[in-house]
Amino acid sequence: MFRLNVLASLIFLLALYSAAAAAQQLRVLSGAVVSATKTGSHDWYDIEADPDSSNNLIACGMKWDAFDNAYYGFVYASQDGGRIWHTALEDTRSRWVSEESCAFGVDGVAYFIAGASKVDNTGELHHEQGTTRIWVSHDSGLTWTVGATAGWADFSASVVDRNPGPNQNRLYIFFNSLLTYYRSIDDKGKPANLPDYTEKTNGFDAAGSTIGLISYKDGDTQVAGPVFDPEMYKLRLRGTYPSQNLLLKDGSLLTLFWSKRRNVQDDEKGNGRQFVFAAQHTDPQRKSVAEPVILRTSLDAPDWRCASRFSAPATYDPKTNTVYATYLDGSNGKCTLMLERSTDDGQTWISSRWTENPSSDGNDAKLPGHDYGGLAIARREDGMFALLWHDDKPDSWLVATSMDDGKTYSTPEPISMGKSGGTYRLTSESLDFHVIQANPEQPTNCAVLRIDNHTGGGLPHTNGIAVTKDGVLHPIWRGNGGQLYTASVAIIKPHDTSKPEPARTDGWQYEANRVTLTYGGSQRYDEQDGLLTETVVIRNAGITVLTGPLLLEITPSSRAGMIYPLDVVTEGSEERVGQYLDVGRYIPGDGLAPGASSSPIPLRFHFDPYSDAKQSGNVANVSLRLLTKGAK
Repeated sequence: MFRLNVLASLIFLLALYSAAAAAQQLRVLSGAVVSATKTGSHDWYDIEADPDSSNNLIACGMKWDAFDNAYYGFVYASQDGGRIWHTALEDTRSRWVSEESCAFGVDGVAYFIAGASKVDNTGELHHEQGTTRIWVSHDSGLTWTVGATAGWADFSASVVDRNPGPNQNRLYIFFNSLLTYYRSIDDKGKPANLPDYTEKTNGFDAAGSTIGLISYKDGDTQVAGPVFDPEMYKLRLRGTYPSQNLLLKDGSLLTLFWSKRRNVQDDEKGNGRQFVFAAQHTDPQRKSVAEPVILRTSLDAPDWRCASRFSAPATYDPKTNTVYATYLDGSNGKCTLMLERSTDDGQTWISSRWTENPSSDGNDAKLPGHDYGGLAIARREDGMFALLWHDDKPDSWLVATSMDDGKTYSTPEPISMGKSGGTYRLTSESLDFHVIQANPEQPTNCAVLRIDNHTGGGLPHTNGIAVTKDGVLHPIWRGNGGQLYTASVAIIKPHDTSKPEPARTDGWQYEANRVTLTYGGSQRYDEQDGLLTETVVIRNAGITVLTGPLLLEITPSSRAGMIYPLDVVTEGSEERVGQYLDVGRYIPGDGLAPGASSSPIPLRFHFDPYSDAKQSGNVANVSLRLLTKGAK
């Protein structure tokens, strides 16, 4: 099991701003290391939330094992809202296990999809001989068994039908390259009219990639499908990489994907490459796939810092039947974050750009440019959007929110920061050994040993932010050491101090005025573990005996780093989340007499300072309120 520690390669950062004028506040409830330390680089990952419980989360993907010089599949699971994670599954069926995705159904059912490629004795990959395994869990990700195998489902994107009916808990998988899928099952069922990639006209590609769709329900003996558009190959797309799989309210499925193709004119002469962002939709019965709808094309490859070619974060509002898709526009030498909306199942789209809210002093010129690496998006039922991305300068992961249907987003707040100074980092766990063999027909040809560094490039695949049933956000990101990290983040609307606070309805009542708080005799900070401990004493300032049960509401904030309380109970959902420490055990069993004091109460916090925090000055402010219940 893995708890959050301060690592040299990562500093968690997230400030809580308590000004009542703010539109919303980001409040970190907890943080954790998702993956075990020293397990290699996690280069492809997703995070998913159980729709039935806010406690259950899974993270899946592929990780690099430098000792075996291999990629393996993984599933990590949490049963306490993301505070503690453990390894639930490692797929080591091949030295190249990839194309992973995962999804939750209902009643504890979850699926994990992983492709095991054929690796020959020279280290070369043969996806056309690979096997996709569909793993099934019946206990929300704790344990897993293989449910079925299928052909090579390249770049899989998964969703589960959670609606009541015969297809409840049926898994649907979009994937790239229908031809590779058929080759991996010896062309069984391949239509005769589906052309091969090698068919050309005047030397240029005349046939292209086709997206496939397969499905599986726990208990079936084999997968159903594939279903596909038999005319899609005519678009001459080279690679069709599904980045989302959305289930719409009429039962249809929608995927968004990136591709590229040779820009061939009527005279069949090539004129560069065309990059394509498109959507593809099934019928409500999921028995046919329509022709792709192209959202955007460009003739020039964007700068790598502004590339969306393998990423199309999207989310869906079933109440308005609106699909939201975001991508990066790298034209004109700028990196612009774009938002596409569709209200007709992906047939037509309205394009706009995300706009960052002005700085507090109204000086837009101070707004920095962003790289938007590893972009992820999520939407809560109340309409709040959350964005997560990585900026190269500074090396940090940022979170921003939108409460106006994607028109603007808040000033981004950092949730992690890597090493400063841009020092090149290489570890034993990040090494990748690959030999390019000599040409057997050329005796003087050289074999080339290629050594790569796996410390860079890890990105979310389909889902980089999970939203649990209680409305809490769970972003996931990869730190500089290749490990996965997450945090539980609540979006809080500050209380309007001009209005009375709503009365509690759970039997507890605030009585902070009945006590005074004094120094408890000790305070300390463990830099290695990021553990800040402050000890307080409660003194009864009233005229009656103070009896239990007693809770202390704890709300920390810091402009010097990220801070959240430990040993607390988190209650509430969405905008009304509180964290409480049971302090009844620190007073005598017959109560605390007027003028008497409690035993010292340790308040423990996880605290990670900003990389540019001042060595002196305010570390944190912690709001404390006493709650009582029952007779006074």
